[in-house]
Amino acid sequence: MSSATGCGDGTRGGGGPAAPTDPSAVALTFLAEIDGEPFACGRSFAGVGTSAATVEPADLRFYVSDVRLVGEDGAETPLLLDQDGTWQLEDLALLDFEDGSGRCSFAGSREVNTSIRGTAPPGAWAGVRFTVGVPFARNHGDAATAPPPLDATALFWNWNAGYKFFVFDSWAQASGNEFRVHVGSTRCEGDGRGHVSGCGNPNRIPVEIAPLDPREDAVVVELAALLVATDVERNAPETPPGCMGAPADPDCAGPFAQLGLPFAGRPAAAQRVFGAGPGR
Repeated sequence: MSSATGCGDGTRGGGGPAAPTDPSAVALTFLAEIDGEPFACGRSFAGVGTSAATVEPADLRFYVSDVRLVGEDGAETPLLLDQDGTWQLEDLALLDFEDGSGRCSFAGSREVNTSIRGTAPPGAWAGVRFTVGVPFARNHGDAATAPPPLDATALFWNWNAGYKFFVFDSWAQASGNEFRVHVGSTRCEGDGRGHVSGCGNPNRIPVEIAPLDPREDAVVVELAALLVATDVERNAPETPPGCMGAPADPDCAGPFAQLGLPFAGRPAAAQRVFGAGPGR
């Protein structure tokens, strides 16, 4: 994956975070790309999917939890997240690449966040592991009263299903087709008021990236890889636009395979969307 510049910094409202002076401080940068080009709202990207469509992004947000730094010996060290009251809560962070411009104005806002910040004992890091998704214990509450970053009601389905863990929305210029990729837990058993016993399809995405040194490298999210096996200019008849996570929606087959999730009886394979690249 190639390097790119993110479309925002790690804080709300602008002004990039200062370089850490504490040797225990770690800032894990995320960059988003579409076929090697930096993700940005308000611009178009050609050659996407099986029809090589030209698309305009409309949203890109996802939750990351359980971040672990991996040493050269393979041992894991949890990254203890800064509790900033905005983007990070306990071991959960929200990455937000949309800036409310262009087609991102429908559900987005100006604020962006493209890094996860925390502390770990000083060491030589060779990789990172994390989960894309909200932990079960936090996934089935009420978004209207939840603390940030779980107060993002646009990323919430309902109490039984919980949050949308990963959201990428796009619009194909030639056909006018809207194609969404929304991933979250499905087939959840509950009473609709937050009491959920479990989910048949948890759909949390385990990610392991190595080699990666957070002092030099970034996690790159390649959205062209997400849609490489998908025709974004068409939508399966009588289904929501794109992949809205339904287990029977054939539009989910391609994105789920690229994210390394099982789908419709097909076992999970290695994810191909998250990788390493040079940092800023």
